[in-house]
This record gives sequence, structure tokens and C-alpha cells, in this order.
Amino acid sequence: MKDGKIIMRFIIMALILALLCSCEGMNIVSDMSLESSEALGSGESKEESTSDDKSESTDTSSGFTEDDVTIGGADTLKLSEAMANNDCFWALKFEDWIEIYNPTDKDISLSDYRISDDGSDIRKYALPDVTLKAKEYLVLTESSLNFSLSKAGESVYLYCVSQNCLASKLDLGVSEKNKSYTEDGVSAYPSPGFENTYEGYISYRASVKGGQKLIVNEIIASNSTVYAIGGEYFDLIELKNASSESINLSDYYISDDKNALMAYKLPDVTLKAGGFYVIAADGEKVPFKLSSSGDGVYLTYKDGLPADALCFDSCPAEISYGVSGNELVYFAKPSFGRENGEGEKALTKDPVPSVKAGIYENAFTLTFEGEGDMYYTTDGSEPDKSSLKYSGGITVDKNMSVRIKAYDGIKIPSKTVTCAYFINETSTLPVLKISAKEDDIWSTSSGIYANPTKSWTKEINLSFFVGGKEEFNVDCGLAMFGSTGRYESKKSFKVKFRGKYGASKLEYKVFENLDIDSFTDLVIRGGSQDWYFSGVRDEVATSLALSAETKLLVQSYRPVILYINGEYMGIYFIRERINEDFVAAHHNTKPEDVAIVRYGYRLEKGTSEDMADWNALVKFIKTKDMKDPENYAYVCERLDVESLADWYIFRAYAGDLDIDNIRYYRENKDAKWKLIFFDLDLGFFGTKNPLTKITGSSEAYASYNVPVRYLKVNSQFRTLFLTRLEHHSKNTLADDYVLARIDMFEDMLEADIPANNERWEEAYINDGKGSYFNYKFWVSQMNYLRRIVKNGDHSRIGLLIDDAKNVFG
Repeated sequence: MKDGKIIMRFIIMALILALLCSCEGMNIVSDMSLESSEALGSGESKEESTSDDKSESTDTSSGFTEDDVTIGGADTLKLSEAMANNDCFWALKFEDWIEIYNPTDKDISLSDYRISDDGSDIRKYALPDVTLKAKEYLVLTESSLNFSLSKAGESVYLYCVSQNCLASKLDLGVSEKNKSYTEDGVSAYPSPGFENTYEGYISYRASVKGGQKLIVNEIIASNSTVYAIGGEYFDLIELKNASSESINLSDYYISDDKNALMAYKLPDVTLKAGGFYVIAADGEKVPFKLSSSGDGVYLTYKDGLPADALCFDSCPAEISYGVSGNELVYFAKPSFGRENGEGEKALTKDPVPSVKAGIYENAFTLTFEGEGDMYYTTDGSEPDKSSLKYSGGITVDKNMSVRIKAYDGIKIPSKTVTCAYFINETSTLPVLKISAKEDDIWSTSSGIYANPTKSWTKEINLSFFVGGKEEFNVDCGLAMFGSTGRYESKKSFKVKFRGKYGASKLEYKVFENLDIDSFTDLVIRGGSQDWYFSGVRDEVATSLALSAETKLLVQSYRPVILYINGEYMGIYFIRERINEDFVAAHHNTKPEDVAIVRYGYRLEKGTSEDMADWNALVKFIKTKDMKDPENYAYVCERLDVESLADWYIFRAYAGDLDIDNIRYYRENKDAKWKLIFFDLDLGFFGTKNPLTKITGSSEAYASYNVPVRYLKVNSQFRTLFLTRLEHHSKNTLADDYVLARIDMFEDMLEADIPANNERWEEAYINDGKGSYFNYKFWVSQMNYLRRIVKNGDHSRIGLLIDDAKNVFG
């Protein structure tokens, strides 16, 4: 501790007293100073100015800068610390704050000082008439100042009137959350009211902890092994009763957002003294999850006053973070439901590469800077201490991923840093790179590609490059995707962004046509049953629906070149994955409110109430006379019939009869049921009378088409359907429009088709699909699509109109 007497005051007492004092004009600082001096004696104390002691503007003229005064004075106060981005210091009510320190051996009145964050007027605000004793600290919170601190950086000035000098100046750079600035620069261990050391930080934590009853004791944000609840693993929050009496948890709320502290009321549970209570942050019952890349947990009294907060910058998978004595530390062995042991207060810093991940023309030597010993791999696997030990430059002369990890004594090891490099990669499309353990992909015993029907998920790194520059780099999960497509040589993948794999979400605007920049899942689609023809049937068909004015929910797409480690995989399409998060993102609602019913009218997502609602609607349609206008009107209140009509129009136009893969959804319980348009890789093969087939009563379709099959007898629905068809026939399904869309896809892909088809030609021949698979073959397939759309006097839309007339009479 610093030499000399430091008078410390418990900040939390100021909050409590502020509630108790209702008399206008009561000087809390004066009372608390008196109380601290007499009651605490030589104990450590600290003074805080509250909103009742807000600094007043002086009567000095403006335009007074540091150039107009002496720099420094004799025996003056100094600005010792400040925070401009307070997300976690709950005892200071999450406000910005400035700390003033009296380094002298005498008491000093603040009335002799002015404070400002305006360099053109350093005498701007008078400080309250408070005496700051020798070696004492005073913390001014935002509510006691006439200004707030800028997160972008600024300077704070302390002016001494009697000496006409700039007593102190504190420069603040760009402020990270919960980091303070001192005269030595950024501090990761802020200590308002105490010396600016780690010991001072611990003393601050001890001062606020003394008045607490219930605390946030431990959290984990990326969990697949710790404290299963109902057989599942969740992000976890552990509360501890730190008092000597029982506590009813219903007096508290928790949240992950300091601006919405009452997110979840705790249940009516009595927690005994010293007891623990573990909460699963599942995103549903508890309406939030924790992010492993940085988050906070806030505990609040039912009257809205903060009770505790636990914040972290990052928390690696399977590592927890929490309280150990008066410290906040990481635990390599989490201890939910029992006392925390000793942990490590620091993470090893991540290694930093000398060359950024990207696409380069020539080979180069790669070096890394980092702490402790570093170990790396170049085969895509996760490094550990049995991997190659880094001792100098690594030659990068081919497409490869360098994955490196640092170990520094007792610290928690660094995250694995993955850098993907490409040498002379000439693709015109963006590049998507999967870095993974080879056996996790290709092994006949454990690889997902070699065992496509298994529901295995493997940990990977996924990086994305546009114009040779890396756009994102995330650790995530990879599994196989699709149904019959899993048996094809060129298979598709689904990507899962979960805390237990790394990133809980991908924060990136993947699709240029969408105002959505956050994803929990994506699909990397390889063409499914169309990979050995044009490879774009689904994308062409869904792009038509995307560009039309419909109420259909349609997946967006983005073509890429895919690599798995060093292996070129050819052309794939990134697609949105259809689930509750997909629906919620498009409708700006909550995933837990979404209901999805799949083929066979089975509930895919939602509640029993949602399923009952859908079943009742289907039963009504089947058992009531749909010619009756009142019955039809009732259906229209529950089902978006325009969405239904458009789904069948676009499906029949493509001629894909695979309608068992159908999805109805509603974004919330008050919304109408609508349809999702997807899975068209069997389209554009010239199917005759498709509308007759997919709306008919044959066994192949009757189980999936109840709404349209029964509604087509209604004259109003007939008019709606034919009107929609006429509209689309003149717009997005007009011959010229569709042909232009096919041209667009040809232009988009043709430069990369030769390499793609060369990559897959052997599989194509071995699968018995043909004798050659080259660029010329692909061009012939694109021309085949054009002939489906328009062939002499026959056009696809004309045939569909004739088909519709037959269906509706």
C-alpha cells in the first residue's frame, strides 16, 4: 500500500444513504466525510461526490487554456484515474468517473479547484466545497459532473485557482470497456478510491464486497462438459449467498445488459447462507445467452438498484470466470455448485502473425510474436504441447493454415490463432476456408465426410476472403447437411456458431441483399442432386422468388470457392439455414416465439400450443366446405393464402415435385401461417403439368398439400391464384427475366467452372454419371436450363398458365 494514511469510504454506503436521505439539499459528501472520519478512524476510506454535489460553472471567462497558466504547482491535487466506458463497476452505478488524489501531507479544499474536459476553457467547472484530506481520494461520478467522458478519447484538466496553475492533466485514449486511464496509461485493474496498483484493485473489490448479500460467483460462456442440466449443457451463471442469513431470490433480477437490468426475475427460491444457485442461460426461459468473446452478468434488486456485476473480456471454451476471495480469476476446472478454488488472473496473450491471413502471389516467411512457448500445426489440426514448437520463421509456399497456441507458465493458455494463407489462388469468387483436423473430415472411422449420415459435429475454424483479404475468422462447429444429398460425392455442410465451439454468433453481413449481420447457423451447399448437372438449379429458382414481390421467406445465397485445409473443393454456395433463428432474423422477432411445421405436419420448432393451432386449422380446412365464403374468410385469418399461392406458383414453375420438404411457419402466436420457399435442386427438368400433380390427390402428394388442395375449389382463392400467376408471368417469371437470371449465374461462375469440374470429374465418372465432366459439359447444362424456359414457340410460363387453367377449371 502507498505510504501515508489513506482514508477509505465504502462507496456502496453512499448509494444506501442516498435512498434514505429525502431532505432536499442534504450534503451527502459532507455527511459521509464526517462519518468516515469519526466512525472509521484510521481505517481506509474514500469520498464520492453524488449528484447532489454537482460541480457548478465558475464565473471566470471562457477561453482560458493551459497555455495561459503555469504548468504544475506546489502541493496541489492531481487527477489520478478516470474511466469513460463503465460497464461493470456497479457500485458507481455504471457511470463514468474521475478520481482526484491528494498526494500531499496536508488537507486541501476542493473549492480552490476547477475541473474541465474542454481544452479551450480549463477553468470551466467549480468543484464542491469538500476538504480532501492528506493521501485521500475523491471519486467524481458522471452524475456529479457537468460533463461526461468521451469513449473516443479526450483530456481532463484540474486547475488550481490560488496558484493560477494547471495542477494536473490526464489524457484518455480510446476507452475499452471497464478499463481505466492513469498517468501510466491504460489499466486493466481500475481501483477507484485506491492506489493504482493490482493491490489497490483488490482493495476496491473488498470495499464493495463488504455490503453484499447475493453475488454473481461464477460464469461459463462456452460449455459442453460442465454441470449438465437435464442432460444438456448451457451457458451457466452461479449465484452465491455471501451473507449469514437466508435470501429469497425473487427479490432479484439478472440480465446480460446494463441498459435492461430487469431481464429475468429470479424464481421464488430461498437460498441458505453460503448456498449456491446455478442458472442456465438458455436464451429461452432465461432470455439471454453469454458470449465467449465478452459479456457481463448483472444482478439487480427488485427496486432497480444494482447489487452486483461480473464482466469479462473473453472466456475460452470450457473455462469459467468468477470470484476467488477478492479477486476475479479464470478457472481451468469450473466448480459450479460448490466453493471456487484458486484460479489464474490472466490469459496468455494470443500470438500475433507478421503477415495477415490472405491471398498472396509469392511465398514468404511467417513469424509470430507471443508470450511463453508457442506450438503450431500446418495440417489444420488444433495445436497442443505435442505439436511443433515455434522457434523461428515458417515458410508459406502453398495453400495452408497455420494454427498456433501459446503457453505461458501458470496462465490460462492462449486461444488458438488460425491464419489461412493462399499462394497464387486465382479464383474470381470469394474464398471460404475450413481449417480442421484431417481425420475429423476424411477418416472412415471418425470423419464426417466419410460418415455423412452420422449426426457428428466437429470443431473447426472458418475464414472468409474477399478480394484476397480476410473478412472473418471464427471457431465454430461443422456437420454434414441435407437428406439424399449426403449420399452424393459432392456433399454439403452446415456450420454452427455456438459458444462451446468458439463464437456464439457470426457477426458479419454475409449476404449483400440482406440487412442481417448476425447468424447462428449457415449452410455451405454443394448443389445436392444437381452438383453433376448445372449446380445452380436451386439458386436460380430461389433467386426468382427472392426478386419477386411475395410474402414467401426465401434463403439468400452467395457463391464461394471452398477449401478444406489445403484441398480445393470447388464451387459452393453459402446459404441461410432454415430454423427459428432464420425466421426471427427476417421478422425481427424472438426465436423462442417462432413456430415451424414441417412435412407430414410435424412440429419442428415451437410449442404444443402451436402444433394444436396448426392441426386445428388443417382439420377445419379438411372438414368444412371451403366454397363457403365464411369458412374461407376464417382460413384467411389464420393462413396467409397469398403466400400459399406464390409457393405453388414458383414451385410449379421450376417443376420440382419434391414437395414433401415443405415448411409452414409463423413468427409469433398472433401471426398468420406462411411458407418458406427452398430445396429446388430437382427443378428445371421439364416436368409436365407440375401444378396438376402437386395440388392433386394422388398418394404421393395428398399428405403434404391439404391447404391448397381443398382451397382450390373456392372461387376467391381461384381468383387470387390466377391473379398472382398473371402478375408473376409479366415480371419475375417472364421468359426474358428468367433467361437473364440464368445468364447472370453463368457469368458469375464460368471463370471458376473449369477448376471446379476438374476437381469433381473423377467422382462423376466413378459414380457412373457420365464419361466427362468439363467446362463444355457445364455450358450444355446451362443451355438446357434455357431450353426449359423457352424452346421455340413453347415457354415455361405459358405451359404453367395452361396447367393452372386445368387445375382451377
